[in-house]
Amino acid sequence: LNPLGGPNPVTPSGSPGTTQNSTVAPGDPVLSPVTATSIQVNWTTGGNAAGLQYVAEATTGAGCAGTVVSSTTFNLFAVFSSLAVNTAYSFRVRPASTPGLYDACASSSTLANAPSSPGFSPVWETSMTVNWGTNGNPAQTRYLAELSPASDFSSGVVSSSTLNAFADFAGLGRNTTYYLRLSAVSVAGAESQVFSSTPTLSLPPGTASPAFDPVGSSITAHWTALAASPQSASCEGYRLEASASSDFSSALAATTSDPSASSLNVGGLQPNTTYYVRVGALNWNGRPNYVVLGSTLTAFGYQTSGTTGSGYLALALTSPFPAFTDMGLSVPPGAFPTGTTVTMAANVSFAFQNESTNEGQITSLGPNAGVDLSAGGAQPRAPLQLIFHYAPSAVAGHDPRSIVVARYVPEEQQWSLVPTQVDSGANTITAQITHFSLFAPFFVTAAPALSAVQVFPVPWMPGTGNPSFDAAALTFSNLPSDARVRIFTILGESVWEGSAGPSGVVTWDGRNSRGHPAASGTYIAVVTGSGGRKTTRVTVIR
Repeated sequence: LNPLGGPNPVTPSGSPGTTQNSTVAPGDPVLSPVTATSIQVNWTTGGNAAGLQYVAEATTGAGCAGTVVSSTTFNLFAVFSSLAVNTAYSFRVRPASTPGLYDACASSSTLANAPSSPGFSPVWETSMTVNWGTNGNPAQTRYLAELSPASDFSSGVVSSSTLNAFADFAGLGRNTTYYLRLSAVSVAGAESQVFSSTPTLSLPPGTASPAFDPVGSSITAHWTALAASPQSASCEGYRLEASASSDFSSALAATTSDPSASSLNVGGLQPNTTYYVRVGALNWNGRPNYVVLGSTLTAFGYQTSGTTGSGYLALALTSPFPAFTDMGLSVPPGAFPTGTTVTMAANVSFAFQNESTNEGQITSLGPNAGVDLSAGGAQPRAPLQLIFHYAPSAVAGHDPRSIVVARYVPEEQQWSLVPTQVDSGANTITAQITHFSLFAPFFVTAAPALSAVQVFPVPWMPGTGNPSFDAAALTFSNLPSDARVRIFTILGESVWEGSAGPSGVVTWDGRNSRGHPAASGTYIAVVTGSGGRKTTRVTVIR
C-alpha cells in the first residue's frame, strides 16, 4: 500500500512499485537542519532516474494530514521557511509526475526561540523571581529555569518548569551569586538556552545606639557590622544614605567596601532640615539591603568658608551660642593645597549624648556649643589655631583655666582633649589642632589623685598627619590640680617640666628647656601630685 492507502501502481509488465513511467517513491525523508522558523526536507531518488522532478509537501496535521504547503524541485531537498515557531509539522515527498506515490511521512517541530532579556526582580535575601521575554514563542512553549551557586551547574541546582514567562525561587542562600540557565523547550524536546547571574541580598546591618553622632553639616551614622563568615551572614561593604525625603527618592550617600565597617559620614547637609537616614549591607553586585536608622534635624545655618592661597587664611564666625561671642580659625600657608575650600560651621546640632572621654571628667559650656571644621574631606598638613571668645557669664562659678577644647572622634564615639590655652583677660580659648572634626570647649575637672593618669597620644608622632598619633602636643590629663610633670631622657637628663592647673591637664609641645625640639626617642615622665608619684615612659617619633 502507498502512504495514502489503496494498491500500489503496477507497471505494464505487472512489476509492483513502479508506474507506467517507471517512477518509484523517493527514499524516506530526513529532516535536517531544523530551526525555529524553517525545516529542510532531504530524500534520495529511491531508484528513480536522475533529473526527476519532485513535490515536497508540509502539513500542520499529524500523519501528513491537514493543510498542505508544497515545493516543486529537481533537487533532492526542499527548504520550508517562514514556519511557525515551536510548532509540529509533517512532511512527505513524491515524484511530480505521479500523484500519490509518496515516501514515508516524517514529523518534526520547529525549535523554540531562546528566551530573551532574562532578568531578576524582585531579589531578596533568600528568594528571587526570574523574568524573561517569550521572544516570539507560542503560548504553549514550556520553559525550564535553573539556578545554581556553581557556574558549571555541578551542584545545588534548583529548577522550575513553567508555561509562564517567570519563575519564583525560595530557600536560597544570602549574599550568594546564583547562575541562571534558562531554556525554551520545543515540542520535539530540543532546548534553546540563555545564561545570566545575580546575587541574593545580604542581611541588613544591625542597629546601634546611638545611631547618629552630633549632627551639623554632616551625619556620622553607626550600625552593627555583619559577621565576617559564613558568606550567608556576611556582606561586601555598606552604603549610607541621608535624604530630606522619607522615601529616599533623592539622597546624599557614602559607601565603603569594608565589610567590618560600623560607621560612615555623609556631608553637604542643609541647615535646619530633617534628614532620614538608612544604611544598607552590599551584596556581590553592590546592591544594598537597607535598615532605616531614623531621622534627625540639622541645626541652624551659621557657617563661613574661605579658599586657601599663598598666605594665611583667617575665618571668623559670629556664634549662635550664648557661651561664645564669636569663633575664629587661622590656617597657615601650606596647611592645605592652594585652592582648598575650608568651612567653619556652627550648625552642629550636638545632642552631647556622648559627653564623655576617658581622658577626664568634662562638662560642656552650653547646649550645642561647638564648631564643625571641614575641607572637603582633606586634613591639614600643619597645626592650626582654633579660637573661641567666651562670654564671661558662661564661666560664672568656674575657673576659666579649667576650660579645654576637645575633638570628637567618631570611631571611638567620645571626645579627645587637644592642647588649649586660656587667656582670662581677653576671654579667649585657643586650641592647637591637627585634624578636622567637631570641636567644643569643656570644663575639665581635675582628678583627686594620680590613680587614673592619661597620657596621649602614645606614641606621639608630631607632623606625620596620622589622625591617631599626630597632635600639637603630648597631653597628660586626669591629674590633680597641683600635679607636676617632669620629662627626662632615658639617661636621667632633665628635658622639660610643667604644672597642671584647675583642669588637671598638662601639655608638652616637644621642646626642651632651651626651646629646641626634643629628638625622637623614649623619655621618662615623672608625675607628682596630691602626695603621690607616678612614672611612665613616653615615645616621640618625628
